[in-house]
Amino acid sequence: MGTEDLHTAVRTGDASLVESLLNKGSNIDTVYYGWTPLQHAIDIGNQEVAVLLIDKGCDHVFHDKNHRAPFEEAVMKKQPKVVESLLAKGVTGNIIMSGGHTPLTYAVEKECPGLLSVLIKGPGIEVDKPNTWGHTAAYLAAKNGEVEMLKSLLSAGANANYICKEEGAYTPLIAAAANEHVQVVSALTKHGCDLNAQDADGWTALWHAYSSASEDICRVLLRAGADKSIPNAEGQTVVQDATENEDESMIELFQKYNSLV
Repeated sequence: MGTEDLHTAVRTGDASLVESLLNKGSNIDTVYYGWTPLQHAIDIGNQEVAVLLIDKGCDHVFHDKNHRAPFEEAVMKKQPKVVESLLAKGVTGNIIMSGGHTPLTYAVEKECPGLLSVLIKGPGIEVDKPNTWGHTAAYLAAKNGEVEMLKSLLSAGANANYICKEEGAYTPLIAAAANEHVQVVSALTKHGCDLNAQDADGWTALWHAYSSASEDICRVLLRAGADKSIPNAEGQTVVQDATENEDESMIELFQKYNSLV
C-alpha cells in the first residue's frame, strides 16, 4: 500500500487495483516524483482512472509549481470525461489558461467538439468569455470555419454579433465572409445575425465577400437581405466599386437582387 504501489497501478491503467489500494488505505493524494495520482492519470491519458480518483474524493485542485492544474491539463490533453468530472466538482470553466485560451476557445482551436460539448454544459459557463486575443469561442469558430461547433455555441446562447475589437471590429459574420466560409455565413444568417454590421474600415460582410470575389457568399448574404447600398469608410458601395471596375459577374449578381444603387 506504499506510494509507489498506487502510482504503479495508475501508470498501468489498472482501475480495479487502484480502487483496491484506496480501499485498503492508500493515500489518494500521495505525491510521487512531483505527481499526485490524479495528475499522473491525466498526464498519461487514462481518463477512467482519473475519473475514479475524482469520484473517490482526491484533491482535484492541487498541483505543484512545475505543473498545470488538473483541470487545465485535462482540457489541454483533450479529455472530456475528466473535464466533465472536474466541472461537476465545482471547478470553474471560465479561466484563462496559461497559453491565453479559455477552455472553450481552446476546444474550438483544437477542433474538439466532444470537449466543447462538455464545457458548454458546465455550470456557470460564460460562453462569450474572450481569450487573450479577444476571441470568443463563437467568433473563433466562425473565423476558422467550424460550422457545427458554431451551431452548438449559438444554441448555448453565444452572441452572434460579438465585435472583436482586436481584429478591426470584425463580427463572426464578417470573419466568416473574410475567410470565405460559406457554410458558416449561411448558419449565421439563419440565426438572425446582423447582416450589415461594419468593421473598422466600414466594410460589411458583403464587402468582404465581394472583395474576395466569392459569389457564393455574396449570394447567401443578398438572399438573406444584406444591404448592398452601405458605403465603406471611403464612401463607396460594392455596387459602385463593381461598376467602376466593370466586374460583370458581380454587377449581374447585384442586379438580380433589386435595382442598382
